[in-house]
Amino acid sequence: MKKIKLDGPIFVEGNVTIEGVNGQFNTIMYVKGDVTIEYSVINGLNNTGSLIIFAGGDIKIRNNSLYQDNPSNIKGFFYSEKALEMFGVGSNIKIEGGVSARRIVLNAIRGKASKSSFSGSKEVDDDYYEGQANQLKLPPEKSRLQIIYDPNIMNTYADLKSREPMVISVDPPQITERKLE
Repeated sequence: MKKIKLDGPIFVEGNVTIEGVNGQFNTIMYVKGDVTIEYSVINGLNNTGSLIIFAGGDIKIRNNSLYQDNPSNIKGFFYSEKALEMFGVGSNIKIEGGVSARRIVLNAIRGKASKSSFSGSKEVDDDYYEGQANQLKLPPEKSRLQIIYDPNIMNTYADLKSREPMVISVDPPQITERKLE
């Protein structure tokens, strides 16, 4: 798994795929296309950073912190103009912030999940998931997908956004002549 650190605003004309990384983020992503985050471990930069994504396309977050007991901890907000899908069955994700989209699909279980033989992005049989009886006994905090609404996420957005350069004044236009010699 590649280690990456991203800090600051990112603008993308097309699609974004984050795959197979151990990433630390403190960034706002403006994406015109789709966003896919999979087979990764995603956390805040220095345990305090945020990941905020505004996407024109779909957002799919799946197979992150796969079969791990400790979740990816993200202070974040995910907005899609279309659909947002998040999975917490094999994944283990905890988001402090929020989500918004025209269509939201969330799937999760409570408790442990494991695969006796897992290698990179190739999966083989021998899955283990808590049974229904065990899941009903577990508290909601044991869910493998937790979204904890944080009303201060917009303050985080404003703090990150303030780092973007702002145009305060513009020079008057100049007329130039082009000559070929």
